[in-house]
Amino acid sequence: MEFLHQPEKSDSDRQIEAWKRGPVILASGSTFRLDRLQDEGFIDVTPAESIPEIVETDRAAAMAALDGAPQTHHDSDGRNFSEHIAAEKVQYVLDTVETAPNALVVGFDTTSVMYDQPTDEHLMGIPTSAEKYTSLEDARLGMLQQFKLVAAGITERQIQLAHFREIQERIGGSVQDIDDTVNAHAVGMRRGTIFVITGVAVVFPHEPDSICRFSEEIRLYSIAIAESEENEPALEKLVDLIIETQGEQKTLYISGGIDYADSYVRDILKVQEESLFETTSDERLYRGFAPKALETILRIKADEMGRNKVAN
Repeated sequence: MEFLHQPEKSDSDRQIEAWKRGPVILASGSTFRLDRLQDEGFIDVTPAESIPEIVETDRAAAMAALDGAPQTHHDSDGRNFSEHIAAEKVQYVLDTVETAPNALVVGFDTTSVMYDQPTDEHLMGIPTSAEKYTSLEDARLGMLQQFKLVAAGITERQIQLAHFREIQERIGGSVQDIDDTVNAHAVGMRRGTIFVITGVAVVFPHEPDSICRFSEEIRLYSIAIAESEENEPALEKLVDLIIETQGEQKTLYISGGIDYADSYVRDILKVQEESLFETTSDERLYRGFAPKALETILRIKADEMGRNKVAN
């Protein structure tokens, strides 16, 4: 009987497996994220108590005071709100919970991000992110402002794309080639797009002073907002439908007031994902768990440790 040869595991693979076997503290009271960590092979996971809302809202307020931009632009255009808030949650656990030196601490945060008017510095505009609302009236006003921002961005992008298409038609090429080029150009535009971004923050064993971060995003284009043509009553109707669908409790619980993980909400907004590939994002990402971002952080750290080991 022949046995298939199993490739030898790399040092990085073995290190990641060791982290997954060892103690892990989840900087969240979310049973969904706890279950997903276990699905990913993390064996000994302990959830922290629910993180106080003020940890998240204070950080969001501090970023808003900087015109919506985080203090550090790791990706050059400021989309990493969720990474900063996830890091705040991890830091809160380190500051308030007795943590074993060999424990891995993991935090997540999901934030919707839209872009303000273009600036000379960044054609895509200034990123903005809404905090949680304290009343339904505040939520209505805040959500309406979000939709007005997106609607204005859609109008702007439609004008730019029409101009870009005209240029491509002058250059020549088949209709399909032109459509593909224009669609690829649209994916590179920030304005008019709703970004649902889940950030991950990790503190590795014996390194409490260093928080590693990464994120995954979903880009959504709302046909319903586009069809409103910036008509405020039409946008107000969308806001009311979403609040009615979600209910008051969820509306006030979620950053920005809109649960894009809710398929009914996505139906109301007639959203479609923008991507160069014909794929649909993992539903776990909509709900606030980013497996690829987490794996990326672990892999980068494990590879770094391997290089350091060789160098020494």
